Amino acid sequence: MAEITKNKDLQDSDVALSGGNAVITVTSSAPTLQLTESEQSSAVTYNSGYLDYVFNVDTEEYTLVGRGDMAGSAISITSTHLGYPVTGIADSAFAGDETLKTIIIPPSVRKIGKNAFDGCELLTNVVIEDVDEDDDEDLTIGEYAFRSCAIETINIPSRVVKIGESAFESNIDCTDLTFSDNSRLVEIGKKAFYECESIGSAFLPKGLEILGYGAFSGCTMLRDVELPSTLQVLENYAFANCVNLENVEYSGTAQLTTIGQLAFYKCERLPKITIPSTVTFIGRQAFSQCLALNSVAFEDVYTWFLSYTQNIQSGNEGIVDSSTIYPATGATTAAQLLKDENGAGGCFWHKLKQMIKPQISLEGSMLTMTDPLGVAEIFFIYVNGKKRAEVYPEDSGSGASLDETGEEPTSLEETEE
Repeated sequence: MAEITKNKDLQDSDVALSGGNAVITVTSSAPTLQLTESEQSSAVTYNSGYLDYVFNVDTEEYTLVGRGDMAGSAISITSTHLGYPVTGIADSAFAGDETLKTIIIPPSVRKIGKNAFDGCELLTNVVIEDVDEDDDEDLTIGEYAFRSCAIETINIPSRVVKIGESAFESNIDCTDLTFSDNSRLVEIGKKAFYECESIGSAFLPKGLEILGYGAFSGCTMLRDVELPSTLQVLENYAFANCVNLENVEYSGTAQLTTIGQLAFYKCERLPKITIPSTVTFIGRQAFSQCLALNSVAFEDVYTWFLSYTQNIQSGNEGIVDSSTIYPATGATTAAQLLKDENGAGGCFWHKLKQMIKPQISLEGSMLTMTDPLGVAEIFFIYVNGKKRAEVYPEDSGSGASLDETGEEPTSLEETEE
């Protein structure tokens, strides 16, 4: 066991020296912790007279585990305690606290545990102090950490790398959500801001790659969203039921590959959307009930097919006939399909691996055209490098076509004049 120096803040009844090792008995009112066997063998819990801590003997750092004897509605956590750094806030440390209104979290803290402040209904002010730009200490905000609080402004400092599931769920009084410059945030977890009804805008930071299931679902006052160029996956229900969402933009060249099922379901005021060329999959009913949607701009055209099967890998598999193919040339038509006016919203949208080009064959004097996509507007017939005819799909199989002069050619194998 590692040697521990007795501190004057510890009572004599708490410490007994035996063979140079400190034997510490717990006399505090600290909450019971669920620790692994290895953690139990290296952790010391005691009450400092104010806040309750666990000291990890192996790492020589403290985790704050509860309020202890500290009274008052505002708590400022110090970066060190008894000469050692405070690096974590334990699971459920302040959960259900009925008096806490302000919490200040120092830059030394690297983890805010699961349910740490869950249900602190009077907690309106959370300050998570940031680090210097060249400091590499990251912070993870755990699942349900600030769920059902009364936070009015949420500022995510640059050192946060992950926001856990339901971390800020149901903070219905929050009107402002901001992300610091030079953000390290990679993932916003499932339902992280679910039903934060008063948030008006979400300008997500560069570096973010995953926006989780239902992350902003039910944010009924959300109007403006900016997606970073680094975002790759927009998971199911990400913005579902954001009934006032009007504007979705991309910052920079998009890398988005997936738009999940019901991602924008019932965004009733959204008038337009751009589908980047990088997107290879759009989930079922992704834009269903987007009543105002009248323009969808696909950066790729003639490359999408619909399927009732989700697990078809992006490619040509699963195409039965041209009725499953939808050319994305008309913004209005695509909007009608995506918002389920024609029943297509119930399908999954897959991108073709490669363009299936119309085929032309000549047998004798009979010209036959096969257009597997059903998208060709006109065929140009070339003989020996020179255009000899223009044929429209409805003329397919007619056995006759017109050349540039309007005269019926005697043979499509004429040599160049």
